[in-house]
Amino acid sequence: MKKVFLITSVILLTCEILNCQWYQRKYGVNDINLLSKEHLNLALANCKAGLVFGTIFSIPATIGIISGLIMMTSDYPDPTAKQFEGFAYLVLSLPPEILGLTLLGVYSSRLKSIKGVLKNTEVKVVLINYPSERFVVPGFSVKFRF
Repeated sequence: MKKVFLITSVILLTCEILNCQWYQRKYGVNDINLLSKEHLNLALANCKAGLVFGTIFSIPATIGIISGLIMMTSDYPDPTAKQFEGFAYLVLSLPPEILGLTLLGVYSSRLKSIKGVLKNTEVKVVLINYPSERFVVPGFSVKFRF
């Protein structure tokens, strides 16, 4: 039972941690600053949905953990049955809690990076080409996102 629990927890945790550079896999860009406004809004909506999903997993699992601990530590006329039931609640509530907390961590960091890009002002040094006069002038390109 312990092995199954540990293996399940490790698999769930590993699957969520391997989700680094999500924008490269999903949108095909190497830098998050290269995403268009539409892609950023879509990613923002996905992050908010992921936070809701993580909360939905985490809250009932927390209730299960707390009720399992209370059942394990309380005195009952037949203590072994209730304590075993409390231990079962505790063990069955831990994997969803791990998944929920991992989802909350991953999507909150993504949300922070997306909001940082949305409020970012991008200034680049560029070469401006004037084809009618046939010359190139150095200049600056400024991109505001709001």
